[in-house]
Amino acid sequence: MRALKNLFLFRWREFYREPAVLFWALIFPLGIMVVLGSAFKPKKPEPMPVLVAAEGSDPIVAALSSGRDVKVLVKPLADAEIGLKRGEAALLVIPGPKPVYEFDETNPEARQTRLLVDAALRGEASLGAEKATVTPGSRYIDWLVPGLLGMQIMNGSLWGVGFALVEMRSRKLLKRFAVTPMKRTHFLLAAALHRFLVVGAEACLMWGFAMLAFGVPLKGSLVAFAAIAAVGTFSFGSLALLVASRPTNPEVAMGIMNIPMLPQMFMSGVFFASTRFPDWMQPFIKSLPLTALIDGMRRIANEGQGLASVGRELIVLGVWALATLVLALRAFRWT
Repeated sequence: MRALKNLFLFRWREFYREPAVLFWALIFPLGIMVVLGSAFKPKKPEPMPVLVAAEGSDPIVAALSSGRDVKVLVKPLADAEIGLKRGEAALLVIPGPKPVYEFDETNPEARQTRLLVDAALRGEASLGAEKATVTPGSRYIDWLVPGLLGMQIMNGSLWGVGFALVEMRSRKLLKRFAVTPMKRTHFLLAAALHRFLVVGAEACLMWGFAMLAFGVPLKGSLVAFAAIAAVGTFSFGSLALLVASRPTNPEVAMGIMNIPMLPQMFMSGVFFASTRFPDWMQPFIKSLPLTALIDGMRRIANEGQGLASVGRELIVLGVWALATLVLALRAFRWT
């Protein structure tokens, strides 16, 4: 245990004595969350601008101005057409017995504005009262945060364990450790324990910040959430050992790490739902460890599910963890 303790302290000192590592592990993920959270933070919708080609007062201008969904810009026809080209509004209304709409039908904003204008002109807004509600757990930021946390667990494990081991091998440090009076399993176990500690600190920091800044809920059990995050960390830690089992050059290791990282970052539902991909790809996507980790954390955090409901995800993560760990221990080289 003394050897294990000293190896753990070695990894911990190596971590906190390098300011750049602290930045990428703790500060950078919060920066991503602030930027994306601010962009998609729920807010009161602003009126959509609408150009109306009218001279003075007009019944259409009065009808559109009485609502709160559109902002009317009244201009002569020539000026209104120029304004449409300049992007002052996505829709131009030319009054008449039957109003004429000018807009780009390939523009989603223009189609949305047309629906609002139709509703205002037909009086549909007065048919019933509206009650806008925003339910915590159903917003994009609530959906995004577990994805960012899962991505950070994957990236932190691959870089914090895999790249660190390859760098130590390239500097002949692993060769020196191999001849010291210690068990080699203690060395790998110390690296794993250090990564668990760092991931725990990252998760607490990220989720605490998300709760305070954006009101992101944790509807399910904290124990269940921590359990699936721990299994995910173990899974990606084992994958990191496999990636770092042979390379002796850090540049080569970077290329190898991109093989599991990049496809999962875009296919596993970090920033958008993985269901957008074709049906024939879904079995492969569902078998990825990052997909299982993110889906499990979202069910627990946003839907209030327990560990029993994420059994499939835990099995996927466990299979990845055991399979890659066995392969890594067989293939790992100290020199």
